[in-house]
Amino acid sequence: MASKYVFLLFSVVFNVAANFTLKAFVASKHPDFITQMKMFAFYLAVAFFGINFLFYAKALQNIPISLAYPIVVGLSVAGLVTLSMIFLNERLTLTQGTGIVLIVGGIILVSC
Repeated sequence: MASKYVFLLFSVVFNVAANFTLKAFVASKHPDFITQMKMFAFYLAVAFFGINFLFYAKALQNIPISLAYPIVVGLSVAGLVTLSMIFLNERLTLTQGTGIVLIVGGIILVSC
């Protein structure tokens, strides 16, 4: 039973990695888009998104989309917020923190 969620977990990990890499990449503030397109971080983010897509597609073979999608999106939000706070020094307001708790709570309710 739990093994079918392994692909979904990997999808979350690569989704978080892709979005975090993309954020770090665009935060570098290079002068123009063409210069940014030549950077390794851009291609790394694209690769992470591609891997995320493959794991998500595989997970959808065994998990209903009505369950898989909220899990991927909700856990990705929680993971991104955590990484952004640790590595990018972003701050979380009480309202945002409450929203994340509600999202995770909603995932738990949907998965029951």
